[in-house]
Amino acid sequence: MTELQDPRTDDVLLHAIAQQDTAALAELYRRYAGRGLSLAYQHHLPDPRQAIEDAFAVLFQTAQGFSRSSLPAEVWTLGMMYRHCVALTASTARTPG
Repeated sequence: MTELQDPRTDDVLLHAIAQQDTAALAELYRRYAGRGLSLAYQHHLPDPRQAIEDAFAVLFQTAQGFSRSSLPAEVWTLGMMYRHCVALTASTARTPG
């Protein structure tokens, strides 16, 4: 059986996530996790999948910031994941071992 895709736009999903809608978060994850993983691999993170899961946890906590942005939803979402990967890269570089 095929799972139905959520017809809401990315903008609507981000606004729903800001209201703690976990189904909206799951849909945004379905749409963007692959591109997020590519970012994590490009940054040579030790655990790319965990990095992206963590990025979506951050997105869930900060989605209300999207309403104050003039960026398109796709750019805001990918930018947030990129910033998360950069922060993890910097953190990993500072950690001995």
